[in-house]
Amino acid sequence: MDNISENDITNMKNDYIKIKNMYIEKYGTNDIDDAESDLNLLDAQSKLGKENLIKSVEKLVKLVNKDKSISLGVKYNEGKISSEIDHKTIVFNSENLVDSIKKLTEQINSLDLSNLSSSELEELEGIDSDLRKLNEANKVEIFFNDKPVLNSEITNYLHNSLRIKLGKINRDEVSNVDLNPDNNNLRVPEFERLENTNIIDLIKDDFISSDNKKYIFKGLETSIKKSTEPVLDENLLNIINEIKSLIESKGEQTRLNDVQTQLEQNSINLIYLIGDYNDLIDTINQSKELPSESDVFLNKIEMKSDLINNIKITSRNNENIVEIVDKVAKKIPTDSSNLIQITYDKLSLLILVAGNVDGTLVKTINEEGKEELMKINVMNNGEKVELTIKDIIPSLRGLEGKELDNKYKTLYSLSQIAFLEYFSNSMDENGQFNIDPTELLNNHNILNLLINQNKDTPFEEKNYYLCNEY
Repeated sequence: MDNISENDITNMKNDYIKIKNMYIEKYGTNDIDDAESDLNLLDAQSKLGKENLIKSVEKLVKLVNKDKSISLGVKYNEGKISSEIDHKTIVFNSENLVDSIKKLTEQINSLDLSNLSSSELEELEGIDSDLRKLNEANKVEIFFNDKPVLNSEITNYLHNSLRIKLGKINRDEVSNVDLNPDNNNLRVPEFERLENTNIIDLIKDDFISSDNKKYIFKGLETSIKKSTEPVLDENLLNIINEIKSLIESKGEQTRLNDVQTQLEQNSINLIYLIGDYNDLIDTINQSKELPSESDVFLNKIEMKSDLINNIKITSRNNENIVEIVDKVAKKIPTDSSNLIQITYDKLSLLILVAGNVDGTLVKTINEEGKEELMKINVMNNGEKVELTIKDIIPSLRGLEGKELDNKYKTLYSLSQIAFLEYFSNSMDENGQFNIDPTELLNNHNILNLLINQNKDTPFEEKNYYLCNEY
């Protein structure tokens, strides 16, 4: 059994689904799952039992928050991952696991069943059934051990709360039981043998399923949200960039000449990894600034449109995979859909737009009569938003006053030099452009010059400027 990986288990699950569907198609009935149900009572403390409890809690969190994108996450600390579920991914304003479960049951109690869809009601019934099986298995263990078993208290607490909400029992039929933190601890089974392992090593490990890697990313997101510091920790920034490089290298390794089943699984794993990483970047962009000394963008990972199409074509006989690709890939920027839908070279031009001819920042007076930086219209995920040049250029973020003015003036002068170098070769004797400037900008990655400049090299300013006609 030691040689069986998470991917092997996933492949066996997929094979099981295929065989079950063939059975149903031939015999017109599904008595396979009915026969299987008794097996689920064997051991709530097994890997499967622990995973089922975590999944049940996660489903409840999604339901009460009406957000299917929510996922539980494990605790993160200084580059290492714990197997323990972070209670703040259950209820953010909780003090510990027991407190988060109590607050979750309060949210269950406040649910208005009349506002739930039929599919949501069915899911509640399914969660109730899963918790019942775990509860019954725990009762057997408690009978033989004459003491609570791990997580039996929170399982029973959640199950009773759900049964009361569904009208299956009355509240007075349930005895009040204190939840003991020592008897309850949710841990991802796969990570228990890898306690406090480096996060990069875990994401690199192909034997860990994408489902379990999601716990890592969500744990990272929660760690960032918990931090009261307005600026992202530089060590964490480096880790995130290393994760990005790792995922991009995995994308390069995904080849269409792989064995079919391996290609399908690798493709799904890659898509989920990219989706989880991009969710992490969203969290950072919404809540943190980058270190002012950093010249690094935190961009989402794009996925080539032709790779997505090839995955769907090669997997066309597997509807489950095609559905997963459609569901997850639509959240991933492709080469035709950037987070900010302007080219890097046009960002360089924005630097010039945001300044006066003397290299000072253009400022406007807002409705409150206060001076502020001029805002520029850009597209963000299909929506027009207004950003200042400070929001767009990483090396300007977090700077204020003279430090901001000096840094911007350097970038302004660099962009003048860069553009005039190209424009000088594109004008006729009358000073008119003989090619489309937009086409010219799109063919040169000038932003590398602006952002990745060598700080140790003395910078010589030149009094270049673009003509007003442009």
